[in-house]
Amino acid sequence: MLFMFMKSWVIYSANLNTYCPKDADSSIKRNYKMSLVLWNAVKPVISIFIVYFFVNLFQFFQLPFYELFNDSHQIIYFIAVGFWLGCATFPTEASSYFSLQKFGCMPVDKITFQDIDNLPDPTNPPTTVM
Repeated sequence: MLFMFMKSWVIYSANLNTYCPKDADSSIKRNYKMSLVLWNAVKPVISIFIVYFFVNLFQFFQLPFYELFNDSHQIIYFIAVGFWLGCATFPTEASSYFSLQKFGCMPVDKITFQDIDNLPDPTNPPTTVM
């Protein structure tokens, strides 16, 4: 869980550092919200802890894997736990990505989104007749 937290924190901080616009006259060190980065880095850790607790507490999360392999070997327990932990971390990573993309920069009003419907098609550029 510590590794997931550190990985998320480093990746989110580095990406927001390059994604968020910088002011030349600003005296702030970071151009992103550190509290939001920390909260989104903790999300996968919380989901891992909760899902690991439930997988160990309720055996019916492991039972389909034992029946699938028709064995009760220790490796099947690890496969079951790994599967459920993977299922738990995917939504938190997606939630963190969209949350940081929308609210991560400081101040928020400097982010500009453009409508891509009006962009020219690169495979068929417009021609002008003169």
